[in-house]
Amino acid sequence: MLRAGVPVVLHNGRSCALRLAGSLLHVVGLPQMMCQDMASCGALALSLATARPRRWAVAQPLAGARLTSPLFSNAYLAPQLEAPCNRMRTRDAAASAADHLPAA
Repeated sequence: MLRAGVPVVLHNGRSCALRLAGSLLHVVGLPQMMCQDMASCGALALSLATARPRRWAVAQPLAGARLTSPLFSNAYLAPQLEAPCNRMRTRDAAASAADHLPAA
C-alpha cells in the first residue's frame, strides 16, 4: 500500500505484522498514522476519508519518501537479498552441512 502511495492507518499492537507495519510507517516519516486504540484508529481513518487537506498532508511526505527512502529502493534491497542467496548457493555447491546463515 505504501509503495502505491496509499497511507495506512494502524493500531499499535503486539503482533509481528503490526510491529513491522509500525516500523515501516516510521521509516517513511508517518508515525502519526499509528493509533493507540481502535477508536482513535477509526477516527483517523474517517478524518482522512472525509478531509482532502488532511489526506494531502499525509500523501505529500509519503510521496517524498517513495523517492528517497531505502524502503522503496530496489538498488538497495536487491543486494541485501542476493547476498544470503549467494552464500546458500556456495554452501550447497560445497555440500556443506546445514548451519546458521547470517544476513550480513
